[in-house]
Amino acid sequence: MAFGPEIDVTAASSNIQQQQQAQADANTRKRVLFGSFFAILLIGLIAVWVRSPIYQSSALVQLTFPDIGTLAPEAMAERAFAVSERKLQSEGLQNSLLYTLHDSGYNISGEQLAAMLSSEGEPSQRMLTLYVRDQNPELTLPVIEAWLALYLEEYQQQQGNSSDKNQDQTNEKLADLEARLAERRQTLAEFSTAHDVSSIEQDENRALNKMKNVTKALNQAEQQQIEAAAQLKAIEQAKRQGSPIASPDAKQQAQKLRAAILAIEQDLTELSERFTDKYMSLDPDIVKKTRKLEELQQELADLTSNSAALYEAETRQNLVDAKGRVSALTAQREELRAATMAAKERLADYRIMNEELVLLENQIRAHKAKLIDLEVVQSDIPRVDVLEYPSAPTFPIGPNYWLHSLFVLIAAVVGALVSLQILALISVRRPSGPTTANYTIVQNAPAGAALGSPMNQQLEHQQDQHRLAQAPQPQALNHTASAPAIAPIGMPRQLTTAELMALLGQAPEDGKLAMAMLLCGVAPTELMTMNEAQFDLEQQMLHLTGRFQRSLKVPQRLIESVQALNLASGAGIWDQQAEQPMELADINAMLLIAAEDAQLEQPQQVNVDAVRHSYLCFIAEQGCKLSELESMTGYIPPKQLSWYRAVASEPVAAPEFIHPALNS
Repeated sequence: MAFGPEIDVTAASSNIQQQQQAQADANTRKRVLFGSFFAILLIGLIAVWVRSPIYQSSALVQLTFPDIGTLAPEAMAERAFAVSERKLQSEGLQNSLLYTLHDSGYNISGEQLAAMLSSEGEPSQRMLTLYVRDQNPELTLPVIEAWLALYLEEYQQQQGNSSDKNQDQTNEKLADLEARLAERRQTLAEFSTAHDVSSIEQDENRALNKMKNVTKALNQAEQQQIEAAAQLKAIEQAKRQGSPIASPDAKQQAQKLRAAILAIEQDLTELSERFTDKYMSLDPDIVKKTRKLEELQQELADLTSNSAALYEAETRQNLVDAKGRVSALTAQREELRAATMAAKERLADYRIMNEELVLLENQIRAHKAKLIDLEVVQSDIPRVDVLEYPSAPTFPIGPNYWLHSLFVLIAAVVGALVSLQILALISVRRPSGPTTANYTIVQNAPAGAALGSPMNQQLEHQQDQHRLAQAPQPQALNHTASAPAIAPIGMPRQLTTAELMALLGQAPEDGKLAMAMLLCGVAPTELMTMNEAQFDLEQQMLHLTGRFQRSLKVPQRLIESVQALNLASGAGIWDQQAEQPMELADINAMLLIAAEDAQLEQPQQVNVDAVRHSYLCFIAEQGCKLSELESMTGYIPPKQLSWYRAVASEPVAAPEFIHPALNS
């Protein structure tokens, strides 16, 4: 092939090596995934299916209390049930069972027997279920039969001994209580005779009742004294005022006299209108009425004149009598006060002694009832009834091989996924060197359009790959190169500085603003929520909040772009950019159009993710630690973050955090 003028072509040898390494890593992941899955599955299935089947025999017993018309106390029933349940698992019963089985020709160890026996209780129904489980189906039935027989035998023996012991204790307690009761009654009778206390009621004791009567009489005398004093005071006040004074009886009598006088006067007035005075003086009936009127008038005058003095004298005498009774009763009450206090104390002592006596009587009645219950009914001793006798097992109860196999399958899937994740964490990608290499090709014939295409250049490079591999290593990637970089598998395209500058030149104002923020360290998840308050125009800083809170230094051109928007305080950057809310899809569309206008190769790969990826590569190539990359640039998907190990290099002395495309 003839070559003429020199043409610069970017080789893709390192990208082919990266693709080969990625294919090798994929094969390794497949081997780890399937190897761990089948290993776990095989081991688990072996562990499941090598286990022997388990057989079970069971028996059902119930604790029944005698029916005496009332239910046994709940606490007593629960206590008896708990004792019975513990008795089944007691060491003594198991030792007796072990000896019985040995005598019957069954060679079983104590550990094996303890593992075979189990019980389950239902306290509400007072039921106990006995279980014997073992891999030998011929061993479960004799073991549970011997266990049940020993339990019933020891339970009945224990309950009989307990009943006899309870009766003896109750008889002794009853005799002691009766002796104490007789002693208390004698003491109470002597106390009653010595202190004249006949009853616990206060009114039924003479000393206290006497004090009560004296106090009642004193209260009545004081009331009479107060009434007499008030009545005498009213009489004296009426005398000073010249008002008529009369006792209640005199007033009533005067009212009757006045009524009779008025009636006679009315009759005489009617007669005077009909007869003359001479006739009236001669008529015997009229004369008799006239004399009767005069007598009544005289009697009324005498009553009025004498009742006042008599009423006053009676009131004074009543007052004197009342004062005398008050004085006498007060003195008598003082004499009885000390005796009354002593009587009250003796009455309190008598009540205490009587309460103790009543308590002893109640205890004696309770013990007598308990003794009758123990001797006849025995209500506190439950009866053990076997509801279901044991039988030989006909089929195993476990294990559930298919269900456990399903669990093993799930565990194998989970284990394989975990192994894959562990491989991703511990695997280290080998450095692949520079991403591109620059070669010079001399073209002898005129360069045609097809010859200068990237595809022809790549074919020529592949044909002479062995020769190029022996050539000296090329220089590191120059960010000002114009050739496009081939994106790794699964990753966005990495744009060179020249491509980014071309995009900035062709993009509209919204696209330029978005690219400027992305090339300063703003994450795509933060891009559409930016507002005016986050920009510090004086310090040329951008303050981001949220999970990845940080402050970014921004170039002057970004500050000028924000100032040109003339946003209100706190307004969103994209609020005034369109009639509808701006979205990332709109920014991607702007970048695609700008890439086509700038005649970039494969413009469909140019989007927000490509700009973000180019910035992250720029930061990683300056030696930034991957553990600090998110704190500086915001959220990065874990899969994408692990890829930047391939482009990481030694840290530089003065790293730049603003992409060079913004400084041009």
